[in-house]
Amino acid sequence: MTLQLLWRFWPQLMVLWLIGRILDSVLLELAVQIGLVNALAGLSTLALVVLMKLVIIVAFFQTIRPGLPALNGASQVVAARPEEEVKSSSFSSALALTLVPFFAYYAAWGFLGDTIRDYSKLSLDLMMFGEKIAPLEVRGGAWLVISVAIAWLVRLLAKRMHKRFKSAVWPIVIVICEANWAFIGLFVISNWQDDVCA
Repeated sequence: MTLQLLWRFWPQLMVLWLIGRILDSVLLELAVQIGLVNALAGLSTLALVVLMKLVIIVAFFQTIRPGLPALNGASQVVAARPEEEVKSSSFSSALALTLVPFFAYYAAWGFLGDTIRDYSKLSLDLMMFGEKIAPLEVRGGAWLVISVAIAWLVRLLAKRMHKRFKSAVWPIVIVICEANWAFIGLFVISNWQDDVCA
């Protein structure tokens, strides 16, 4: 079945993979440029790099979904139910459901460290005159707490606005806020782990 899915969907999957590679480079450079101005804002933007990888993975599954008859049949049964009984099966809700497991997997397999290393390396490469920078040094733990609190408040506002206006923009804002605090939390935990082990 895997080979059949690859044969049927390889052009779409290849396009998604190329889009992912391009966005990875663009978002990483954007995070570095923002990080040169403010280290905490750069780290928050780095969460978008990780979130984009999840978006591509979910897009892969959404692309091959027509080739999975059991999954397609289950979604048609769900679609036959009254609308109030069914939670939205939109792309953003799929992202929200997979966000925490993905970040846990991402950190557990060391991909978080790879992303942070790429961020640091690009930051140092962009310093043409040898300026001293510390791209991962966020001064004061209070700023990390404030960053998470701001993301939580923006998420709360976005949830209220989505209930009121049902716009497709608000679920995306919610997912970005959740990705922000998941990334910052994992970054802090990994730093504490390094300090304890040292």
